[in-house]
Amino acid sequence: MGARIRRNMSRSFTVLSAASCWFIMIAFSVLAEQTAITATGVLEEVFLPEGEIPKDNPFPGSPVYSYGHRNPQGLAWHPATEDLFISEHGPSGEFFKFANDEVNVIRKGSNYGWPEVIGRAEKEPHIDPLIVWKETTPPSGITFYKGDLFVATLRSNAIVKIELSTEKNGDYSYEVKQIERWFAEDFSKGEFGRIRDVVVGTDGYLYFLTSNRDGRGAPRANDDKIYRIVPKGLE
Repeated sequence: MGARIRRNMSRSFTVLSAASCWFIMIAFSVLAEQTAITATGVLEEVFLPEGEIPKDNPFPGSPVYSYGHRNPQGLAWHPATEDLFISEHGPSGEFFKFANDEVNVIRKGSNYGWPEVIGRAEKEPHIDPLIVWKETTPPSGITFYKGDLFVATLRSNAIVKIELSTEKNGDYSYEVKQIERWFAEDFSKGEFGRIRDVVVGTDGYLYFLTSNRDGRGAPRANDDKIYRIVPKGLE
């Protein structure tokens, strides 16, 4: 499970453990020339507890695993393929651009574009996102549940359920079959307000956490809360 530590408005860290190593997301919302070493947003892999750099990392002597990420938010492993998925915020005014929030599949050593590419550009060597929202849909935590990807969203006040098909041809490839928006009628008016995270509990149910007291929401009575989603027929 990930733990998010926000330092300030322009820099954030998120960590996710897997066996003996940790993946660490580092986002810097600044504009700079993009390289693998001085990238504005990177995904790093290090061993625990020593913090050593794995020998099979793509850039020798560097913890960088992938780069070109603007503002990473959530990480989740696909339960069948073990590929790593990441959610990211798009620009919030840089280059006079907004929206273009993304879900990406992480490939070792790959460049995801920021700040040279925004959204889906089909421009090598950059990796295009699996999903890009042109309407502002800032994602936060993500998790897989019964094979589907669930994405908590902040300003758009929804949990987004994404049904995927998978094909094996070297690396796994994914196609979006269907997207459902839960708890919100449009991109800003939701039943529970801002949703920070969604996880699978030890009881096998989905849980989500609201985030209406983070300075950007409209707090309601007794906010914030953790909710459990119980499928119909099991209430």
